[in-house]
Amino acid sequence: MKTQKSFFAAATLMAVIFISFAFTKSEKVNMTEEGPSGTAYAVTWQNSAGYWFAVGPVQALWAGEKTEEKALDYVTGSKAKKAKKMKYKDTCGKFKVYDLGVDYESFDTDAIKYARKKGYDCSWP
Repeated sequence: MKTQKSFFAAATLMAVIFISFAFTKSEKVNMTEEGPSGTAYAVTWQNSAGYWFAVGPVQALWAGEKTEEKALDYVTGSKAKKAKKMKYKDTCGKFKVYDLGVDYESFDTDAIKYARKKGYDCSWP
């Protein structure tokens, strides 16, 4: 009798799990969405504790660095480093924008788009 109750409970639980997965909407991934295009940028900003954060084609930093140079080094990528064309473009509030002198690849992070989520609100670049 005890095994029948355990079996029934397990079967009921499995049925509930199956039904919940069967009727949930699956998110569709848009595989045709293109990445950023044009000139690649990096954006840096400093928090109230004095740590530097940055976003560039390679990644966005989640942990701050003690120097802006180190933060930029993590996000710019080897292509931009080899080109050695990175130059300071302008400041917008707490954000500093750098033109990397190379174009975005389709798989790169759009630094300006990411920075807008962090409060960057300038109309350029």
